[in-house]
Amino acid sequence: MLESLISERAGKKSHRKDIEQKHIDKMISFHRLSYHWTALLNLSKTLEACCDLSQLWFREFYLEMTMGARIQFPIEMSIPWILTDFILSTQEPALIECLLYQLDLYNDAANYSLKRFKKKFLYDECEAEVNLCFDQFIFKLSDAVFTYYKQIASCMLLDKGFKQECQRIGINIRTPPATRYEILLRQRHFQLLGRQIDLNKLITQRINVSLLRSLDAAISRFESEGLFWIIVG
Repeated sequence: MLESLISERAGKKSHRKDIEQKHIDKMISFHRLSYHWTALLNLSKTLEACCDLSQLWFREFYLEMTMGARIQFPIEMSIPWILTDFILSTQEPALIECLLYQLDLYNDAANYSLKRFKKKFLYDECEAEVNLCFDQFIFKLSDAVFTYYKQIASCMLLDKGFKQECQRIGINIRTPPATRYEILLRQRHFQLLGRQIDLNKLITQRINVSLLRSLDAAISRFESEGLFWIIVG
């Protein structure tokens, strides 16, 4: 109603000319300020809509464009996995602690599939992708954590004289940049598709396997060499 009074596009029905300019300015200012009142009055629904990122997962529109040539896309074309894999591949310290945020897109997609679309097959598709992606996620994350701390330990144990000699001949041994993996390792109650996941336990199991494999390789190398090389090494 207020908009019809102050709008210049109301045509012959406009009452703008009958209102003083000072009142029009105040009405326009009030109209602009009240634009977001509807969202504020429905704050819970507004926040839910703003936080819902499920549309980043749905790809039915692009499946239709293939005209039946594809019935589904590989996980490499899934936005949540693309973002997750990018962080794991680049090892950007500032992004590592936000690694789990991308997986929350699957929660939004599953919720939208069941509560809005009411389609069980969409949820099943989302769940199947989560099962596949999460295995890859744990494998890559565990390998990254093990490699990072192994490099840290190696830098701590290297002889200072050896480091100085390397620097003298132009070889710079850099300590890996600080990466906040401990934040991820503290996650024992991560929620994914209604499941409570102990991320710490899963990563620990993988790292234990990697550690045993690394020890076996080191022992095999020492056993294959003579006593002199073991002492020198």
